[in-house]
Amino acid sequence: MGLPGPAAIALLPILLLQACAGGTPAGGGTPVVVGPPTTAANSLRAPPACATNATTIRDQAAVQAMDRAVDWIRVNTNFRELSRPCYLWTPAAELARRAGPSPAPEDSQLRVAAVYNCGERFIYLRDDLGLHLHLELVQSVLVHELVHHAQCLHGHIPRMPVCELEQQAYAIQSSFLREQTGKAMIAPALQAVMNREADRMSALGARICDSRPQRS
Repeated sequence: MGLPGPAAIALLPILLLQACAGGTPAGGGTPVVVGPPTTAANSLRAPPACATNATTIRDQAAVQAMDRAVDWIRVNTNFRELSRPCYLWTPAAELARRAGPSPAPEDSQLRVAAVYNCGERFIYLRDDLGLHLHLELVQSVLVHELVHHAQCLHGHIPRMPVCELEQQAYAIQSSFLREQTGKAMIAPALQAVMNREADRMSALGARICDSRPQRS
């Protein structure tokens, strides 16, 4: 989501792990993370994808996943009025540039999965994001960024402190993950991964206002 000033909200991770022996991370062994909001102007030539031009299989999958995330937010949060934003497939290097540096050394090798821009009101998605890998985990990333979209639409950006915006997004993301673990079709190994990630999202949200600088 876009915030005043050039700096993006600091990066904090959510791992998209495969539910297999040893917990191998998705995407060839490198964890994927939720990206921060940004105010940088769009430097890519391709227009964002919307419902009218979601013609490829990948775009259709992205639209469906985002619509499900939007519906969940409408039902389970106070953001009753929320529409799906457009999105833009973005090269990893560009997405990392928008995300900015992480304040946590342990995050340095993680890959940014998505970044929301409030000024442009669309989501940058990493162009190799595996929508076929454990959809519930990918949707949790979309839930996080869509909360930022809702915050933008409701005028919470830039009125609320940055850390409170992120705190809310992580709390809602954690709630989404916990609800998904209760579904009968979720394999036990994946349930365990999702519960761990939900716990981590809760912990991040609880301490984020102590660890992130405030921006005006």
